Amino acid sequence: MSNQSITSANTIFVISVPDCGIMNVQLQGFTADNIFGVDAVTIAETSMGIDGILSGGFVHSITKQKIHLRPNSESVGVFETWYSMSEQAQDVYKASAMVTLPATGKSYSLKGGILRTVKLIPDPAKTLKDHEFEVDWESVRMGPS
Repeated sequence: MSNQSITSANTIFVISVPDCGIMNVQLQGFTADNIFGVDAVTIAETSMGIDGILSGGFVHSITKQKIHLRPNSESVGVFETWYSMSEQAQDVYKASAMVTLPATGKSYSLKGGILRTVKLIPDPAKTLKDHEFEVDWESVRMGPS
């Protein structure tokens, strides 16, 4: 039985978008129930032959990540800047990031990120709802933290 904590409260997420002047910014002000989520990636295409023999091959895939920030998070400005500069230039700017999960002793290097979707205005309800940003990553590599 492990006594290791599984807290995510000490997660560290540092992002850079050099062409937008964003360098090594540690994101803060995440939502309480959802810091970020990463979709599963497909690593193989497979097909079954008429003879019942399965064939497959490795394929590269996009890693989709949704980042959830509270409406009063200063880190929202990182994504607003990235969005504004992309809109002005009518172009995309690639990001890199490092995510560290001390609870697991692992870190992840994210490269070639493109800002895909933004929720610019938080939904007003009893309180303002969260901002959500989606980044598509070209590669994600795991290593020790």
